[in-house]
Amino acid sequence: MAIHWIKPDIAECTRRGIAYFTSELEMISGLPCKIYRITEEFGSLSDHMHDYFQIWYISRGEFDHTLFGQKYRMTQGSIFVLPPYSVHRVEMLPGKELEVLGCEFMPEFVNEHLRAHMGDSSGLDQAFIESFTVPEDKIPLKILLSSSSDLAVRELLTEMLAEYGR
Repeated sequence: MAIHWIKPDIAECTRRGIAYFTSELEMISGLPCKIYRITEEFGSLSDHMHDYFQIWYISRGEFDHTLFGQKYRMTQGSIFVLPPYSVHRVEMLPGKELEVLGCEFMPEFVNEHLRAHMGDSSGLDQAFIESFTVPEDKIPLKILLSSSSDLAVRELLTEMLAEYGR
């Protein structure tokens, strides 16, 4: 199984003022993923897209996230998962503290893992990945986690960040 996204006309997007971040420049060579922590000092980002998945988990504070022309207040305990080429923006809120745990990875990373574990419940959940292969207007834009899920996601991303650092 291979999951593919339609790559837009990058030149046209950049003419319209949309920044384009590529995995070649944003990820360590030979490693199809990255994990990081950002704070409010990171600053806002205008309209942009990237050729990789992006997951942001808000572990402290809040900011505004605009996707498909709709602005969402992202607060502690919420998460978003974006497929490649989703145009979005991030606006920090003056005077607000923030901590985000981010995870970005190439679609090939998911495809390879799915192929290796098809039929094996220890692999990535295919239904989860397929939920982000829907048309743009159907992507879940903000997921508010329950307290138990919030704790589990926080622990998992913190462990991933430590492992990535090693």
